[in-house]
Parts: sequence; C-alpha cells; structure tokens
Amino acid sequence: RLDAYELARKTLFAEGISSSKIYLDPLRPSLEDLLDMITSGVRSSFTYAGNRLVFDEYGEGEQLIVYMHGLLIDSDINRGIAQALAARGNRVVLLDLLGHGRSDKPEHASAYRIDAYADQVFALLDELVRELRGTRRAVTHAEPRFNE
Repeated sequence: RLDAYELARKTLFAEGISSSKIYLDPLRPSLEDLLDMITSGVRSSFTYAGNRLVFDEYGEGEQLIVYMHGLLIDSDINRGIAQALAARGNRVVLLDLLGHGRSDKPEHASAYRIDAYADQVFALLDELVRELRGTRRAVTHAEPRFNE
C-alpha cells in the first residue's frame, strides 16, 4: 500500500511533472509544493506571547492526539504518523514549537527553554478548546485540506 505522499509523487510523475523542472512562474507551484498540498492536513496558526505558532490538523475523530516533534526538527517528520493515526479515526495535531518549522523564530534564547515549550503546548490545547466552544479567534493562516 502506497502512502499518500508516494501516491501523489507517482501520479504527478505520470503526468510529466518532475522534480527537476524549475518553474519561473511564481503562480505555478513546484512539485514539492504540489505534494505538500495533496498530503497536508489543515494548517492553522495562533499567537502566543507575541509570536506565531503553526500547527497542522489531521482527521476528525473524537480522540485528540497532540504528537510533538523533537528538538532541532519540525513537525514534518511526523506527517506520515499523523496521517496513519487519522486514518484510524483519530484527530491528530502537529505543532511546530517556536524556532522550528513554520512557527516564528524569536532571537532571544529565553524562548527556547523546555518550560517555554511546555507552555506552548498548553497554549495550543487552550486554542483547541476555544475551537470546540466556538470561541476560537480568527486564524491568521489556513490552507485547504486535500483528501487522499
């Protein structure tokens, strides 16, 4: 069984789109952008302590799983796991902590303490609770969800 990313890659290659092509037209996405669009969940963000934190959501199950990346890597490493857990009926959220992935990268070292990372996870949970209550603030960025 092919995962969604591999299936998308093979489909795009079959259509004659190769990763070696460089598009000069900024409105035409690259192969990597197309693959990300096909295999991504819903991307959202919120403000925490004046910084933007970005998270992706997969699935719509009642069981919520917040799956965290390690230090020095970002949430993309866990995308396949998130897709697999979502396919089993779970709602999975991947958060990019400050300084990682698509989230802001503050200059001051105090933003990168372990206790600050824990606070960011709690802030994410608060944001998700606001969503459940229907009081979630406006999202600063959202991308459409593409089904496999």
